[in-house]
Amino acid sequence: MQSTRVIDTFFGVERIGPLPGGRFKPCFYFGESVCFTDRDVAAMIVDADGAFRLCVNTLHSKVDEFRTTALYESFVGVRPIVDPARYEGRGIGFIADCDFPRRDSKAVLEYVKTKYGLGPYVINLVMEEHSSAVATRVDDA
Repeated sequence: MQSTRVIDTFFGVERIGPLPGGRFKPCFYFGESVCFTDRDVAAMIVDADGAFRLCVNTLHSKVDEFRTTALYESFVGVRPIVDPARYEGRGIGFIADCDFPRRDSKAVLEYVKTKYGLGPYVINLVMEEHSSAVATRVDDA
């Protein structure tokens, strides 16, 4: 749960939807983020109890060069890589690669709607809190 929050904060992720089926997809760089404000940061490694993830800032000017580094290669096929371009390419995420100030969420949302041909009723959902619930059955002894 914490790693999701850290990753979302690093990328400025907000959820966009509702899409067909009532789903929401992550939109990278939608909100304020390290990636948007400091494009010199190429990546971040998140450790969630030994489950390392490499988070790639695709707004970095030399992202293609970064993808050829030993660090990046050490994750390929071994550990998860959170790469917004991969999410977009697989149709499971959006990228707000516009230059609007992130405080102007209406302008960013309009950009995303236009870029991806989304309907007029799509919104951005800010995840203020991450939580989970588990239901278990307790059998009488």
